[in-house]
Amino acid sequence: MTSKIHWGISMALAALLKKYKYDLIICGLETTDSSTAQVGPEIAEKLGIPQITFVNKIELDDTGRNGIFTRETDTGYQVMQGKLPLVVTLVKGINEPRDPDLKLLEGKRIEKATLKDLELSTDDVGIDGSPTQVVEINAAKTRTRAQMVIDSSLPAHERIKLIMKGGIQDRDGSTKLEGETEKLAKKAGDFILEIISK
Repeated sequence: MTSKIHWGISMALAALLKKYKYDLIICGLETTDSSTAQVGPEIAEKLGIPQITFVNKIELDDTGRNGIFTRETDTGYQVMQGKLPLVVTLVKGINEPRDPDLKLLEGKRIEKATLKDLELSTDDVGIDGSPTQVVEINAAKTRTRAQMVIDSSLPAHERIKLIMKGGIQDRDGSTKLEGETEKLAKKAGDFILEIISK
């Protein structure tokens, strides 16, 4: 069982960002533990600036104040224009990650911010201040069994017609293939190749 306090995280990050000048705030799409994709959009909401999610390409104009953003959707891509400042969340694969250069950090002091510095309380960032929590994650149940019946006495074109119609009647002498979907597909392919090679 896990409990992730995304609201509190976005509250703290937004409060910290208010202390700096920013143009483009870049967030990952989602965490790998609970995959709720809340933090980036919540930061944008708390800062009162626009957001574009699922971005896989960013192009800024010469002024650096306007951008064209390509975002992934369930059916393809959308191309959107946006005026900075704004928040974007990026999909995996937008770039080739580079190894960090630890020498750049040598001799540099890491600044820390307390809740007092951010003008927040434990109620703002703790469990009590979070309206959402992931309390349990379960794997989705999928059907792994399937069945294909091929009447080996029919010519190939007749078998294809039957498959395309969506129903094949079980007949004596037919070959049954059963099992998990991926393995079943391989078995069916091997079976068809065996028939063709005869």
